[in-house]
Formats: sequence, C-alpha cells, structure tokens
Amino acid sequence: MNQHQFRLSDYYNPLPKQKLFHESHFMGGVGSGKTTALVWEALMLSLEYPNNYGLIGRYTYPELRDTTMFEFFQILPPAVIKDFSKTENKLTLTNGSVIIFRHL
Repeated sequence: MNQHQFRLSDYYNPLPKQKLFHESHFMGGVGSGKTTALVWEALMLSLEYPNNYGLIGRYTYPELRDTTMFEFFQILPPAVIKDFSKTENKLTLTNGSVIIFRHL
C-alpha cells in the first residue's frame, strides 16, 4: 500500500448502530422530513445524555436560521430550556446539555 494513501478504515470503525445510519442513505427532497427527523434526534440525544455538547449546522446562516433553527424551536418543549443566547446561538437545556447552532 502506498504510504500516502488515505484509508478511512484506519481511523474510523463504526459501531453497529453507526453502520446502520451510514447504510441508510438518509436523503430526500425538499419537504421530505429530513430536518424534522434530525432535530428530534439531536433533541432526544441531548436529553438522554446530560451535559452533552452538540452542534447543529447548515451550510449557510440563512438556511440555518430560516429552516433548521425555526423547526428546532417549533419542536422544543419550553420546559427543557434553561437558557438560550441569541448572540451566541447557544442553547442550554435543563439537564446541562448544550447545543450550538453554526453555519458551516
């Protein structure tokens, strides 16, 4: 093997559930529910694992603000919000988990 050849398997060996995710080919057109599903996944994981630190991102800030963050805050139960900093786009949940929103 060429010593400069990159092999992902040298760095990442997915766990069984991660492998299922990668094999799912999670795709779809506009309006197919991708954002809703991923928002729920982020929220469930952040609530299940206290003091988790997560990132929700979109390619551009307008996409992040107008679709992903809009959907997220429509779904988010107010009872689980400890703090939200609009200037930092940083949400802290009552269990100590933090979710930051960033454009990529």
